[in-house]
Order: sequence, then structure tokens, then C-alpha cells
Amino acid sequence: MATPIIEVRGIGPSTAEILKASGIVSAQDLAGAKISQVAAIRGFSDIRAAQVIADAQMLLDSATVAAAKKKPAKKNQKKTKKVEKKPTKKKTKEKKDKKSKKEEKPSKKVKSKAKDKKKKKK
Repeated sequence: MATPIIEVRGIGPSTAEILKASGIVSAQDLAGAKISQVAAIRGFSDIRAAQVIADAQMLLDSATVAAAKKKPAKKNQKKTKKVEKKPTKKKTKEKKDKKSKKEEKPSKKVKSKAKDKKKKKK
């Protein structure tokens, strides 16, 4: 798949349109172009042409290296089974104990009402 020319450093939307009109439609086309060919296009000097060609080549080289590192061979990968851990009885008992303790504790509203009554009596 061709790399869009706009991904090359120094090439914006306007320059990409100018290059496309001249027959350079991808980063691969730009990387393979001669400096004189690109310098002949409006808006490009010899120096700028050399720079964008070098940038296109670097972009393609870095994309190739990144793609090679990204996908390891599937044949070498081992399939692993996921084992679900079942909760032990001890943990489930602890959960039940916590629930029962919550139920035993009076709510804050009940506590505050009891405190209000004590304050009124004093």
C-alpha cells in the first residue's frame, strides 16, 4: 500500500496537490524521483527538492523497520490456555461476613438521631 505523500515532512496539502499534478502521488514516487525532476516543479528549489526526497526515503525506511518489528511470525508463537481461578471457600465466607457486618451496623441517620436525643436530654 502506498504511503500518502502528505506524511512526508515538509509536504502540506497545497504542496501535495502540486506534486500530484506533476505525477508524484505517493511517498514512494517522491523517494524514487530525481532532484532535477522535483526542482522543475513550481515551489521547489534544488535544495528543497533534495530535502523532501531524503525525508520521503527516511519515512519509507522507518515504516519498513517498524512493520518488521511489529509482527512476529505466528508459527513461533505458542498458544496458551487461559485458566480461570475459582474463588476459595475462605474468600466467599469473608465476603458473606462483610455483608452481614454491614447489615448489623446502623445507618448514619439512625446514629445521628440517637445523638440528637441525648443532646436534648442534657
